[in-house]
Amino acid sequence: MSIIAVVLFSSVLAAASAPPAGLEEWKTLYQQGNQSSAKGDIRAAEATFERAVAITETFSPRDLRRGITMLRLAVVYRIEEKFFEAAALDQRALQQFEKVTGPRSDGFALALADLGTVYCLWRRYAQSEEMLLRSLAIFQEILPVDDPVTTAVLSNLASLYYLEARHAEAEDLFEKVLAADIKTLGARNMATGKILNNMATINQALGKTAEAESLYQRAQDIIEPQMGSNHPLMAMLHENRARLFVQIHRYADAERQFQKSITAWEVCLGPDHPRVGALLRERAAALRKSGGKRQARSLETRAMEIETLNPARKLAGNTIDVNSLLAPRK
Repeated sequence: MSIIAVVLFSSVLAAASAPPAGLEEWKTLYQQGNQSSAKGDIRAAEATFERAVAITETFSPRDLRRGITMLRLAVVYRIEEKFFEAAALDQRALQQFEKVTGPRSDGFALALADLGTVYCLWRRYAQSEEMLLRSLAIFQEILPVDDPVTTAVLSNLASLYYLEARHAEAEDLFEKVLAADIKTLGARNMATGKILNNMATINQALGKTAEAESLYQRAQDIIEPQMGSNHPLMAMLHENRARLFVQIHRYADAERQFQKSITAWEVCLGPDHPRVGALLRERAAALRKSGGKRQARSLETRAMEIETLNPARKLAGNTIDVNSLLAPRK
């Protein structure tokens, strides 16, 4: 179950009165959407959560299932890099939580954190920092020290600092989050694997490639057994490792990682998603450096076909989800 579901479930029960029409269908769709997300089937999760959001539009304006479902769909949009749509949902959820539970509640803080995450990936860094710091202040006030929800927001803030090239601040926060998560959740928890990946990206950006490679492997050893190969987290991790191998001129290793990443993204997002096209171009550029010009031309042709299908989409290319995985800066 997601952090959002865990933190807000009791609030939903407290706010609910008579069961609204469509509640059973909403429950089914919400559960299916979470299952699809967990498996990495992002297209199915999007379709399911969109139907769930439509049902909640008929619920009372004070029914928190509306805000919760909007936040879940916003996370899916974020993975797909549909930042405008994600931010719009987060803002609507934020307004509802402020009216129903107040501006110092866990729901309001979660909506702030999610909106801050979207702004971060959208490269609206000043707005992102404002939202994340406001969210952090609320959680530090209402939750125990080192609570996983609080450390998740700290991780998002560290990711923001990384994307702004504030590497020392980012590294310090990531180390604090890693220590807290290991203490609270354990050394093999998914949160630990995600933080190890994030720390690897910082080492890579600083030219500490051996340290980065070791951290990526540790992250993979935690994430892959739990999520499987064709999951967004693994797709991003392979993408990160491919760029590291290009950086150190290990092109054969980079090619294997690009192949794995592209295959995973095709499963998660579809073969014609812009992210697949962008990775095909990166893979082609790496092949050209290693003498694979013919294969590179074939990949570039396919990338152009994908770009033709998505003329208005320009990806940020940063990450799938700030508190999940970061991609190294290019």
